[in-house]
Amino acid sequence: MNNMLQKNYLVVYYSHTGNTERIANLISKYLDCDIEKIEDMKKRSGPMGYVLAGRDGLLKKLTNIGNIKNDPSSYKTIIIGTPVWVSVTPAVRTYLSLYGNKIKNAAFFCTMEGSGGKKAFQDMEVVYGKKPISTLEIKLNEIDKDQFEEKIKEFIRRIKTLKNLYYSK
Repeated sequence: MNNMLQKNYLVVYYSHTGNTERIANLISKYLDCDIEKIEDMKKRSGPMGYVLAGRDGLLKKLTNIGNIKNDPSSYKTIIIGTPVWVSVTPAVRTYLSLYGNKIKNAAFFCTMEGSGGKKAFQDMEVVYGKKPISTLEIKLNEIDKDQFEEKIKEFIRRIKTLKNLYYSK
């Protein structure tokens, strides 16, 4: 594809409770870029859905996801977000499994209750097959207290700085 026709950024995310979606929307707003929500076709509601979601994350399972509307190869950098369910969610793992080979550069972000972000990023990197150009962890207490905006701005600054190194190759 001709680089003149490529767009710079696409934010792709999965959100179960709305926290990751909130962060994804802010990143998309600050970058003025396209955004796409990954739809997990498996029902994961209620207490049992919560338990099974954690199990599926731990066991590194894939899932059926809805059709995507944005071709990842049309963008220079894909910013991928997931909540942490022991690890990366099955929906994001599936997205990376299906489309990772079309992603030129990736940055990862996650929302989490306590810890597990680094493990999720490691798992995402394994599935993607490359290191992300940047990562961002946001804890739920930061979301609850609206204490995450500066972290997002710094994440975006790193992406914009690093993309110049990667794009010039």
